[in-house]
Amino acid sequence: MVLLSFFNLQGLNLLRLATASPLVRGNDTDQQALLQFKAKITGDQLNIMDSWNSSIHFCQWIGVTCGRKHPRVTKLKLRILKLSGSLSPYIGNLSFLRELDLVGNSLYNQIPQEIGGLRRLEALHLANNSISGEIPSNLSACSKLILVDMSGNQLTGEIPSLLGLLSNLKNLVFYNNSLRGNIPPSLGNLSSLEELGLTYNALSGIIPEALGQLRNLRIFSCTGNAISGIIPVTMFNLSNIREFNIGLNKIQGTLRSDLEIKMPHVEFFSVVENHISGQIPNSIFNATYLKFLQLDKNRFTGNVPSLEKLDKLFNLALGGNHLGQRREGDLNFLCTLVNNTKLGFLNVAENNFGGEFPECISNFSSKLRGLGMGGNNIWGRIPDGIGNLINLEVLSVPINQLSGPIPFNIGRLQKLNLFSAENNFLSGTIPNSIGNLTELTELGLSFNNLQGSIPSGLGNCKNLLLMDLSSNNLSGPIPPEVLGLPSLSIVLDFSSNYLTGELSVEVEKLKNLGELYVSQNRLSGLLPKNLGSCVSLEKLFLEGNFSIHFCQWIGVTCGRKHQRVTKLKLRFLKLSGSLSPYIGNLSFLRELDLAANSFHNQIPQEIGGLRRLETLDLSNNSISGEIPSNLSACSKLIFVDMTNNQLTGEIPALLGLLSNLKVLGFFNNSLRGNIPPSLGNLSSLERLGLTYNALSGIIPESFGRLRNLSFFTIFGNAISGIVPVPMFNLSNIRIFDIGANRIEGTLHSDLEINMPHVEFFSVGDNQISGQIPLSISNAPNLDVLEFYDNMLDGNVPSLEKLDKLFRLELGGNHLGHGREGDLNFLCTLVNNTKLGSLSITENNFGGEFPKCISNFSSTLQDLSMSWNNILGKIPDEIGNLINLELLDLAQNQLLGPIPFDIGRLWKLNIFYAHSNYLFGTIPHSIGNLTELTELVLYFNNLQGSIPLGLGNCKNLILLDLSHNNLSGPIPPEILGLSSLSILLSLSSNSLTGELPVEVEKLKNLGQLDVSHNRLSGLLPNNLGSCVSLVELYLEGNLFEGPIPPYLSSLRGLEALDASNNNLSGGIPEFLVRFGTLNYLNLSFNNFEGVIPSEGVFKNTSAIFVEGNNKLCGGIPELHLSRCNSKASSKTSLKLKITIIVVISGVTLVFSILLIIWFRKKKEQKPTTTHVENSLLQLSYQSILRATDGFSPQNLVGLGSFGSVYKGILEANGAVIA
Repeated sequence: MVLLSFFNLQGLNLLRLATASPLVRGNDTDQQALLQFKAKITGDQLNIMDSWNSSIHFCQWIGVTCGRKHPRVTKLKLRILKLSGSLSPYIGNLSFLRELDLVGNSLYNQIPQEIGGLRRLEALHLANNSISGEIPSNLSACSKLILVDMSGNQLTGEIPSLLGLLSNLKNLVFYNNSLRGNIPPSLGNLSSLEELGLTYNALSGIIPEALGQLRNLRIFSCTGNAISGIIPVTMFNLSNIREFNIGLNKIQGTLRSDLEIKMPHVEFFSVVENHISGQIPNSIFNATYLKFLQLDKNRFTGNVPSLEKLDKLFNLALGGNHLGQRREGDLNFLCTLVNNTKLGFLNVAENNFGGEFPECISNFSSKLRGLGMGGNNIWGRIPDGIGNLINLEVLSVPINQLSGPIPFNIGRLQKLNLFSAENNFLSGTIPNSIGNLTELTELGLSFNNLQGSIPSGLGNCKNLLLMDLSSNNLSGPIPPEVLGLPSLSIVLDFSSNYLTGELSVEVEKLKNLGELYVSQNRLSGLLPKNLGSCVSLEKLFLEGNFSIHFCQWIGVTCGRKHQRVTKLKLRFLKLSGSLSPYIGNLSFLRELDLAANSFHNQIPQEIGGLRRLETLDLSNNSISGEIPSNLSACSKLIFVDMTNNQLTGEIPALLGLLSNLKVLGFFNNSLRGNIPPSLGNLSSLERLGLTYNALSGIIPESFGRLRNLSFFTIFGNAISGIVPVPMFNLSNIRIFDIGANRIEGTLHSDLEINMPHVEFFSVGDNQISGQIPLSISNAPNLDVLEFYDNMLDGNVPSLEKLDKLFRLELGGNHLGHGREGDLNFLCTLVNNTKLGSLSITENNFGGEFPKCISNFSSTLQDLSMSWNNILGKIPDEIGNLINLELLDLAQNQLLGPIPFDIGRLWKLNIFYAHSNYLFGTIPHSIGNLTELTELVLYFNNLQGSIPLGLGNCKNLILLDLSHNNLSGPIPPEILGLSSLSILLSLSSNSLTGELPVEVEKLKNLGQLDVSHNRLSGLLPNNLGSCVSLVELYLEGNLFEGPIPPYLSSLRGLEALDASNNNLSGGIPEFLVRFGTLNYLNLSFNNFEGVIPSEGVFKNTSAIFVEGNNKLCGGIPELHLSRCNSKASSKTSLKLKITIIVVISGVTLVFSILLIIWFRKKKEQKPTTTHVENSLLQLSYQSILRATDGFSPQNLVGLGSFGSVYKGILEANGAVIA
């Protein structure tokens, strides 16, 4: 061989072949950590944790995402899944975790310190839970954190100053907690910070001067705290700020008109409700992007400067200050807003503004919806041109010195909801045009000099809730049309006028009115009897007109023989306050009904003196304290209901003395202790309701004596022990509910249950074991039968006699033996014509899918049979169940095709059949299921094409057909389903063709997964229309060409995987600006050029770019070659340089050899071999062909001065190097 060494200016990395890393095995540490996390979850309403078991790899558990290279947990996303419990300290063992998202659950207790060990963590979402305790200071060790959101919790303590070490942090949000102490100055070191949210806590101290260093800050909100001091001047120079909100604090200081405020991009600026004084700086009006300017409720003084430059201003709030000088010209600034076309709300109320009502307001943009000018010293008339503001919804001008009439043009404001002009000097009549204001809900014209009659046109204002015309000079009768407004629910006030005539019978229509004032008029006649129809009245003032006896007071009933109060019924009257002990003086009282109000404090002991009391209804209030034990002295009591209060303490044992008692209800309180056995003495008792308390102990044996009991419910307590056997023989029982307790015991098949009239029987969510008694079928009136979430085993007996059964819940037990015959009991339900819901999920049922289910009543709406061992086919006749809305057959061993008749279930909302062995094609008839919202068929053996008819399912929000053997193109009709919002997964099939352009219609979709198919062609530009996408998976296909620039609109992406395709071109710069992107895999494509080094590209654990031989640059950790500054992305230029270098190398070699030859010839030394035989005579073109254009595949080695290639000569087949 002959050695040919060439200089190579491009270096090693341009020619190296990339090799894939081998896949490593799963990590037991991660699995154990997840199981420990699950162990701390005490509530799982959606059964999410059920998938967390050894039957599947932990990387497939719901909410778990593992790395692509190795099965280590990188994301744990369990957002809004109704989980409750505490955070396990084992979370700290998930050492590869990049994202932890537990938003919107009911997690409580503290954040474990171990979370500080998650060194790769980038995003921590714990918002909207009930987490308490302090923020762990060692969170600062998670140095890669970009986002921390703990808003909406119960956190206490101080904000750790060590958080200032998190140099990558962009979002730090602690809204709505109970954090105290100062804002740490160290947060000023967070140079990347874009959002700092501290709203609604108990923070004090000052705003640190150091926060003025946060040059990237876009959102700063600390509203609703107790922060004091002044605003650091440097804060006014944060040039990137968009939202600046420091309202509802105790901030002081004096602003000056010449203060420089440089916030060119600010859109929301609020200092509302502080103690800031001085003048409004002129410079604030250079912020031309301002939409919201809220300075209300401070101590600003002086004049308001011109607002002409603020042409985008939507909301201007200046109320509650000391602006203006009570003189002409104070309101000139308003006229500078005439050219503003965006203005929607303007509030200058409660200031010192004087001068005439500006006529220019009539020329404001017709978009104005709210105008507040009350509480000033404005005089003059309301201009006629006010009617030009046709979109006005609020017109508030009270407490001024306005005079003259109300303009007739007020009737043009047909969208007006509120018109308030009380406490002025308005005169004349109320214009009839006011009857055009059909959207009006509140009308306030009190304390003026209005005259004439009340216009009957007000009867057209059918939405009025409040009308106050008091303290004027109105005369004439009250129009029946006004009293006929049933919408009036808050106040109707005609007091202090000169109204005459009788109170018309139309008053009966004011059934929703809370307060009626007609006092101090000249009304006469009898009070109409149908005034009693005003059942919602809380206040009625008639003085100065009529006089009435207390027996005519609302809610009071007296005896016929004597004027003593026998009934006090004030339910649903929105009353609040406490119960007076003088209630005990109503010695003739038989009924006290105060239900559904807002009474609080304790029940007075004096109530025990009402010896004639038969009915006591205090339900649905906020009464606290204990139940008075002397209530037992009210021996005639028949009915006691204290449901939905805040009662504490124990149930008094003395209540067992009330021998006449038929109803005793204590639902939804906080009662504790044992159920008194003495209640077993209440021989007349028919209803006993103790649901949702904190009762413990056992069910007393004595309850077996309550022969009249028809309603017994103790659901949702902590009662333990066993059910006394005599309880099963209460022959009058209709409702028997002992669910959600800790009741144990073993049932046996021959237990005698004699409840012939029972309609509702529930022992769900306890710890009962044994078998379902055969005698349960002797209750032919059963409507609901619930045994769910216990430890029952064995076979289910025949249910043939239960022909009225509507709901059967057997899920979450150990029923069945995993063999044929387990499901025979289902066939005994064939003659039931009422069945609506059937659940046998999570048991040990085996055997073939019963064909008899097809003969069930067509009333069946829900059928759940998942997580069993059911075999065989789904019967063709399943289509007979035409009212089915839920069909859940997942996680069984079903095989065969999906029946064509499935298309008859046109009311079906949810169809789950994943994780079975179904094969064949998806039937076209599935397109008939137009009400379908979720279709999940993953992990089966389905074949053929995706049916076009699925495009008819316009309500689908989730479609998962992944992990099957589907082939053919993706139907455009599927991608045209704009309803898809949660997931569209077609991954791990054999789909071909291009991604259809109809993908643009998936504007609401959160996750799109078409990975691991055989899709080809270019990525469509209109994929960028899917603006709601959070996760996009395209890997493992044959896509080619560049990443379209239109994908730059997918700003919400958190994960993008396009690996293992044939994509080319440069990596788009717009990916740098995706602030939420935390997983980007572009490996094994043909990308070239410079890789960015900002944004997600700064995080080596978030990006994967291996297998792209022509990439260069990037952060050093990627170990890519440095880019040539002139030709980093110019492939053609690289080739030219390579050719020049090669030619130079060849020329140099031949020159050296020629010199040697001449020297040897000159020396004339004998030689046995000619030079021309030692050195092959090769042209550059032959070398280029032999090495396949100096292909990287022909590279055999590199030296410090050049590269060595091998090749085969065309002429003689010789191998050269």
